[in-house]
Amino acid sequence: MATSILCLNAGSSSLKFKVFQLLTSGLSVVCNGVCERVGQSDTPTAPNFHAQAAGHSPVENVEPFDDHVAALKRVERYLTSDLGVRPEQVVAVGHRVVMGRDHDAAVLVDDKVKREIEEGAVLAPLHNPPNLLVGIGTRPTSKRTSVLVHLTLSLSLALRAALTRGLRRLR
Repeated sequence: MATSILCLNAGSSSLKFKVFQLLTSGLSVVCNGVCERVGQSDTPTAPNFHAQAAGHSPVENVEPFDDHVAALKRVERYLTSDLGVRPEQVVAVGHRVVMGRDHDAAVLVDDKVKREIEEGAVLAPLHNPPNLLVGIGTRPTSKRTSVLVHLTLSLSLALRAALTRGLRRLR
């Protein structure tokens, strides 16, 4: 597999993921899935890990996820073991977060942006802390040899900015 981007959306009790392959013609979806019931104290009885990839059978398992870090490890195991994605092939990780700032596009994660995400937890107390746990601005695995770029996008603010630009054009 070629160069890929991992997109994560950590919610209060789930971790959704999607992997895109970078092609000269654009992006192609490699796989997507979700870890559900993250941090729940009871043992799941129905499948709570779901993943699907083109050319592969869908995966559904019953697995306990103590926290979002455990869920991310399961996603990494699926990518490496089931799909053969090598860690160095993932060159960027996108996170959907609530920034609480006026960002209207993806931003590179640095210490300042991490602080803004922490501050944004006031607006999204169930969403932002799990995103910080799944490695915003860090390397999800110690096996990585390439530089990993972390980007964040506050979708609600990006939508607001796009609507504002559209309204200005109509005036």
